[in-house]
Amino acid sequence: MASGVTLGGVRQSGRDPAELPLARAAVAVWSDLDRRLDAPTGYRRTGNLRLARSDREAAQIARMVEDQRAAGLEIEFLAARRAIRELVPGLRGKVVAASFCPGDGQAEPASVLGAYGAALWRTGVTTGEGEPVRELLTRAGRVVGVRTLPVASRLGPVLGVANAEIALRRQCDGCFRVTGAAGLHRAVGAEGPRLGGFAALLASLAELLEGAMELRLAESWIGFLDRTPDALSVIEAPPVPEGLAIAFGFSGHGFALGPLVGCLLCDLVLGRPPRLSLGAFRSDRFREQSGRAAVILHG
Repeated sequence: MASGVTLGGVRQSGRDPAELPLARAAVAVWSDLDRRLDAPTGYRRTGNLRLARSDREAAQIARMVEDQRAAGLEIEFLAARRAIRELVPGLRGKVVAASFCPGDGQAEPASVLGAYGAALWRTGVTTGEGEPVRELLTRAGRVVGVRTLPVASRLGPVLGVANAEIALRRQCDGCFRVTGAAGLHRAVGAEGPRLGGFAALLASLAELLEGAMELRLAESWIGFLDRTPDALSVIEAPPVPEGLAIAFGFSGHGFALGPLVGCLLCDLVLGRPPRLSLGAFRSDRFREQSGRAAVILHG
């Protein structure tokens, strides 16, 4: 589980004799991996320097070098401190000897995983991250798949309730994204959002979706919505100052409108008639309104 955060060494030196042939063959694959994955992995052959800080460690490294040279690996034993410090000029501390394998190297773990992931997706492979395998699925004694999510519902459409207590959908990666702006809004005090609203949201999810309590929480976020009195946005170019175009107050339902609003703002900035009527979204409408509108849909 450490592939994306490992040190990133690509070495042959220091391997068990049984593993050394695999490591040498792997280095041959690494040398052409950027081309095969059509993406940078950060791989480069910079060598591997293994330090000995005592006579006992020096003896261990000397034996390792002797064995691996006998197995055909290009590796050398460095007994002179000057030779070691020429490879790493800033090296400090007590170093009495070292081994150096010039054919070893390094790569960037996150880049490697990203490159492999992109290559898999291009060929139509479906991947899943952070999902424990719950069950092997078999048919006629042959494994045909795995079961990873314990949630029974596949949840195709975006799901919401009339009072905006909760809304949810299933992401492309199989995870559930859940929001509950109204419930969190009621839990907001002078100090900011409170955990009570978050707990209420989870309780609503458990009531609504079978198997929801078996899910693991990947991440959470609590914040504020820019609400207007009637829960509609303001989109306009006010007469003063000239050249200003504004769009705000989407009240928790502006994501779907965003691409179009960008086009409308472009019309306003360029001084041409907007492609849709914006009369209902002028800010001066609030002079004639009283009270606050209830949000009945969200998400």
